[in-house]
Amino acid sequence: MTRLFKRFDKETPLTCLQRLKLSQAVVRLRQPGAQVKSVAAELGYKSPAHFSRAFKAWHGRPPQAVMLE
Repeated sequence: MTRLFKRFDKETPLTCLQRLKLSQAVVRLRQPGAQVKSVAAELGYKSPAHFSRAFKAWHGRPPQAVMLE
């Protein structure tokens, strides 16, 4: 399935899921009153620390920086 997925999308299903989750995180973090802890839980991350590391690795900045924009 992974090979078939990559044939059409050029990324693995896991990478696609991570991209979609972290794109949704940006939208949710920009909402008034958003908290990193609650956004992480909504997106299925077990800990805010893991979410923050994944977010920074993907976007190049921490989730708190997005909240301040």
